[in-house]
Amino acid sequence: DHVLFVTLHHVACDGWASQLLWSELVALYEAFRSGAPDPLPPVRLRYSDYARWQREWLRGPVLEALLAKGMDRLDGFRAPVPPVDRERPAMPSFRGAVHGFAIRADDGAALRTLAVSAGASPFMAMFAVFHVLLSRWIGQRDLVVSTPVAGRNHPGTEAIVGLCVNNLVLRAAAVEGMTFRRWLAHVRDVVIDAYGHQDLPFEELVAALRAKSGGVPPALGTIAFAMHGDAAREATLGDARMEPVILPWTTAKNELTLSIQQASGAFY
Repeated sequence: DHVLFVTLHHVACDGWASQLLWSELVALYEAFRSGAPDPLPPVRLRYSDYARWQREWLRGPVLEALLAKGMDRLDGFRAPVPPVDRERPAMPSFRGAVHGFAIRADDGAALRTLAVSAGASPFMAMFAVFHVLLSRWIGQRDLVVSTPVAGRNHPGTEAIVGLCVNNLVLRAAAVEGMTFRRWLAHVRDVVIDAYGHQDLPFEELVAALRAKSGGVPPALGTIAFAMHGDAAREATLGDARMEPVILPWTTAKNELTLSIQQASGAFY
């Protein structure tokens, strides 16, 4: 029995890139054990190319337009204070934990059916449910939740190993008496609009808000939502059978994060 640890700093690798690295590891391992040549295609783009392109493109009128849209979307927003069960420390400790659970299969199937009937994605439907729950907990209908996006919507970036992920800000406000179907339609519009302006770096938005507010920007990253695709990986590495080792998660980047994992049609 062997345990393989691969430790990567987030500044050099994101979730997409880690899947690329795993696929390359499997391909190289198979080639090495059979004496075959390197099976990987030549590298066309490097992360330095991506960084150079972003610096050259994301400035001037392009950056100003994206910032104007982001600022307008957050105009008048009042950051909520999530309910807590203990006194907040003077300095954040970043201590955290994970509570894992599986969503019932029939509930997940019903949510998918509802999403399809409303012209929405499972992500939009799950986010709509999460927002309703948050509204009840916090007592505020107008909420901002951050969500990660791959940041690889430009040709060639899908094969780059590096950090391309960006935080997208989703602001949605429910109206009293709104049905859930109408609410889901509103969330769908919010998500589509936000994804249309996903190239604005989260850090640029925070810096602009800090300058506008005199140094105290609204808290945009306190609550996060993420949905991941099927996490299935090859179960073999040569003759070796592979299975994941689940390690305890003891830190927290946000006050609260709901992370949904899709696997074989189910939600976890």
